[in-house]
Amino acid sequence: MDLVLSIDLGTTGVRAAVYDQSGTALSSAYAKLGMDVSEAGWISQDPEEMFNTSLALANKVAKEFSGSIAALGISAQRGTAIAWDRKTGKSLHSAVSWQDQRTLARVQELIDMGIPVNTLAGCTKFEWLVQQVPEVAAAASAGRLAFGTPDAWLSACFSQQQALVTDCSNAGATGLYDASQQQWFDMAMELFHQDPAWHMELVKTDAAVGETDLLNCGKGVILGGRAGDQQAACFAHTLKQGQCKLTLGTSGMLDLHCGAAAPEEAPGTHALPLWHLQNQDQVYCLEGSVLTAGASIEWAQRVGLLRDLDELSQLDWNAQQQVLFIPALAGLGTPYLAREVRAQFSRLDLSSSRSDLLMGIVAGVAHRCADLVETLENSASANQIETVFVDGGLSQSNSLMQGIADFGNVIVQRSDKPEMTALGGAMLASRNMAKPINSEGVYSLFTPAISTEVKEQQRTIWRTQIEALCKP
Repeated sequence: MDLVLSIDLGTTGVRAAVYDQSGTALSSAYAKLGMDVSEAGWISQDPEEMFNTSLALANKVAKEFSGSIAALGISAQRGTAIAWDRKTGKSLHSAVSWQDQRTLARVQELIDMGIPVNTLAGCTKFEWLVQQVPEVAAAASAGRLAFGTPDAWLSACFSQQQALVTDCSNAGATGLYDASQQQWFDMAMELFHQDPAWHMELVKTDAAVGETDLLNCGKGVILGGRAGDQQAACFAHTLKQGQCKLTLGTSGMLDLHCGAAAPEEAPGTHALPLWHLQNQDQVYCLEGSVLTAGASIEWAQRVGLLRDLDELSQLDWNAQQQVLFIPALAGLGTPYLAREVRAQFSRLDLSSSRSDLLMGIVAGVAHRCADLVETLENSASANQIETVFVDGGLSQSNSLMQGIADFGNVIVQRSDKPEMTALGGAMLASRNMAKPINSEGVYSLFTPAISTEVKEQQRTIWRTQIEALCKP
């Protein structure tokens, strides 16, 4: 039986899993990744740790399946910028995270010029690396520089620099990709002082691009697919045009499948390539973001407000929760795009308890997810959103699922497989096999349980809090 190994390189950790043809994870392992965060908003990670951890986890889960692993799929965080030497395979600098703010002044300069760009994209990070890091500039001069997103870094490392590739779902997060022409954008390359030779070859999302001999489960495992983390989760949900999914990890990302026509962007959303499969047209999605969803829960744990994650599951949902938390620990995403705003609790009084604060965090994340639903509904690419497919670690909170259903006025369908990103990577890689993975999802349903009057009352309170926080 042919099996698929999948690696999901996230922001805060790496997961590796082995899947059979039914989409069942036969073995799975996870490890956290380090992150360097400065007071100035510089956020970086170690590319070598990314690969070494991925390799160790891959070998851990695959060792009992020697000879049975046919393909490797990779899903990864997207807007992070990595520079390495394509001859030695060694990284030249820390990976500049998609969350990083070091290029904020450059972004503002471009915005003032009428050029739409944001700090989430990799373009200004790649520009910063070649202008500010001597080792990167030297590699560029010597014709040895490789620039890529984390998927490309892992593909290069696993293939020992033979597969220097990426796909549209990852390239779309760089700000350097022309989705309409399905190639690198010459004008963007010039604007950000880039040489196209530094960047990866563009291949189909499910293309087989080489092999890896680094796994202890046998040689010649095909590098069979790669996708951005959100796009991989969409693929695992077998998303169809007009449907959307919400992945609740470090961030919260709502993606609407828009088909082969590029969608118009609603406030604070991004039109991105969804995937480009072999023998099919490239398709698009419209994406909105909650910058700190699961990160808000991790913060609550770090400061001692939340003792353990089991405590979160014991909270009883209250749609009329008095205490509210605005989860802006790294600013506000869609639709506000207010990166300078910071989180706050509101409506505290002497009777407020620790449980009230925790439920306030859950309610705040639920409201932010409802913001995404409303924004995408108001775009020219969508009708009313009736159902949202949900996955990710934070989706295990019943209170949060009910909160999203109530405030978003949607049916929430939570996957029984929270790690849909890793499954999506495996499903893409399996398309090169005789029998691709055929995964039939099982979902738990959460339906709106409050009146329209209560919903509008709570949403009005929420909007008032947000508007006050965003005032200059």
